[in-house]
Amino acid sequence: MKKNMLKIFAGVVLLSGLGISSVYAAAVQAPKSQGQTGGAVQIQGNTDLNTNVDGGVKQAVEGSNNKAITNVGGMQGTVQIQGNTKVNTNVKGGVANAVKGSGNTSEMNIGGVQGK
Repeated sequence: MKKNMLKIFAGVVLLSGLGISSVYAAAVQAPKSQGQTGGAVQIQGNTDLNTNVDGGVKQAVEGSNNKAITNVGGMQGTVQIQGNTKVNTNVKGGVANAVKGSGNTSEMNIGGVQGK
Protein backbone atom coordinates (compact mmCIF):
# COMPACT_ATOMS: atom_id res chain seq x y z
CA MET A 1 0.00 0.00 0.00
CA LYS A 2 2.83 2.40 0.89
CA LYS A 3 4.64 1.62 -2.37
CA ASN A 4 1.52 2.42 -4.40
CA MET A 5 1.06 5.72 -2.55
CA LEU A 6 4.70 6.64 -3.24
CA LYS A 7 4.27 5.87 -6.95
CA ILE A 8 1.13 8.01 -7.13
CA PHE A 9 2.83 10.87 -5.26
CA ALA A 10 5.87 10.68 -7.56
CA GLY A 11 3.60 10.74 -10.62
CA VAL A 12 1.75 13.82 -9.35
CA VAL A 13 5.03 15.63 -8.67
CA LEU A 14 6.35 14.68 -12.12
CA LEU A 15 3.18 15.85 -13.89
CA SER A 16 3.07 19.12 -11.97
CA GLY A 17 6.72 19.72 -12.79
CA LEU A 18 6.06 19.11 -16.49
CA GLY A 19 3.12 21.48 -16.38
CA ILE A 20 5.20 24.27 -14.87
CA SER A 21 8.07 23.80 -17.33
CA SER A 22 5.62 23.69 -20.27
CA VAL A 23 4.01 26.96 -19.20
CA TYR A 24 7.45 28.53 -18.72
CA ALA A 25 8.59 27.34 -22.17
CA ALA A 26 5.43 28.72 -23.78
CA ALA A 27 5.99 32.07 -22.09
CA VAL A 28 9.59 32.20 -23.27
CA GLN A 29 8.67 31.35 -26.87
CA ALA A 30 5.69 33.70 -27.13
CA PRO A 31 6.17 36.40 -29.83
CA LYS A 32 6.14 40.06 -28.80
CA SER A 33 3.69 42.55 -30.28
CA GLN A 34 5.16 45.58 -32.05
CA GLY A 35 2.65 48.27 -31.04
CA GLN A 36 -0.32 48.71 -33.34
CA THR A 37 1.48 47.98 -36.60
CA GLY A 38 0.66 44.28 -36.68
CA GLY A 39 4.07 43.68 -38.26
CA ALA A 40 7.27 42.15 -37.01
CA VAL A 41 10.90 43.22 -37.01
CA GLN A 42 13.52 40.54 -37.54
CA ILE A 43 17.20 41.44 -37.45
CA GLN A 44 19.97 38.99 -38.30
CA GLY A 45 23.69 39.52 -38.61
CA ASN A 46 25.72 42.57 -37.63
CA THR A 47 22.87 45.06 -37.76
CA ASP A 48 21.84 48.40 -36.29
CA LEU A 49 18.21 49.21 -37.03
CA ASN A 50 16.48 52.45 -36.03
CA THR A 51 12.89 53.18 -37.03
CA ASN A 52 11.05 56.47 -36.49
CA VAL A 53 7.45 57.02 -37.60
CA ASP A 54 6.35 60.66 -37.89
CA GLY A 55 3.92 60.80 -40.78
CA GLY A 56 6.42 58.57 -42.54
CA VAL A 57 9.34 56.21 -41.99
CA LYS A 58 13.02 56.83 -41.30
CA GLN A 59 15.40 53.88 -41.19
CA ALA A 60 19.14 53.37 -41.02
CA VAL A 61 20.78 49.95 -41.36
CA GLU A 62 24.54 49.43 -41.33
CA GLY A 63 26.59 46.24 -41.35
CA SER A 64 27.25 43.21 -43.51
CA ASN A 65 25.10 40.20 -44.38
CA ASN A 66 22.04 41.93 -42.94
CA LYS A 67 18.38 41.13 -43.35
CA ALA A 68 15.68 43.45 -42.02
CA ILE A 69 11.96 42.86 -42.51
CA THR A 70 9.62 45.60 -41.31
CA ASN A 71 5.93 46.48 -41.40
CA VAL A 72 5.49 50.01 -40.04
CA GLY A 73 2.67 52.49 -39.53
CA GLY A 74 -0.20 50.32 -40.70
CA MET A 75 1.34 49.93 -44.16
CA GLN A 76 1.50 46.54 -45.84
CA GLY A 77 4.78 45.57 -47.44
CA THR A 78 8.34 44.63 -46.59
CA VAL A 79 11.82 46.09 -46.45
CA GLN A 80 14.57 43.60 -47.15
CA ILE A 81 18.24 44.53 -47.07
CA GLN A 82 20.96 41.98 -47.77
CA GLY A 83 24.72 42.22 -48.16
CA ASN A 84 27.15 44.94 -47.13
CA THR A 85 24.60 47.72 -47.04
CA LYS A 86 24.12 51.26 -45.81
CA VAL A 87 20.56 52.50 -46.21
CA ASN A 88 19.07 55.83 -45.18
CA THR A 89 15.35 56.31 -45.80
CA ASN A 90 13.40 59.48 -45.04
CA VAL A 91 9.68 59.75 -45.80
CA LYS A 92 7.79 63.06 -45.66
CA GLY A 93 5.27 62.90 -48.48
CA GLY A 94 7.96 61.22 -50.57
CA VAL A 95 10.79 58.69 -50.48
CA ALA A 96 14.57 59.14 -50.65
CA ASN A 97 16.79 56.06 -50.70
CA ALA A 98 20.57 55.72 -50.68
CA VAL A 99 22.20 52.29 -50.93
CA LYS A 100 25.98 51.87 -50.89
CA GLY A 101 27.98 48.66 -51.16
CA SER A 102 28.09 45.55 -53.31
CA GLY A 103 25.63 42.69 -53.57
CA ASN A 104 22.83 44.81 -52.10
CA THR A 105 19.08 44.34 -52.40
CA SER A 106 16.55 46.89 -51.16
CA GLU A 107 12.81 46.48 -51.60
CA MET A 108 10.21 48.84 -50.15
CA ASN A 109 6.45 49.34 -50.34
CA ILE A 110 4.97 52.46 -48.76
CA GLY A 111 1.54 54.07 -48.62
CA GLY A 112 -0.87 51.15 -48.83
CA VAL A 113 0.85 49.40 -51.74
CA GLN A 114 0.99 45.61 -51.50
CA GLY A 115 3.74 43.48 -52.96
CA LYS A 116 7.51 43.14 -52.91
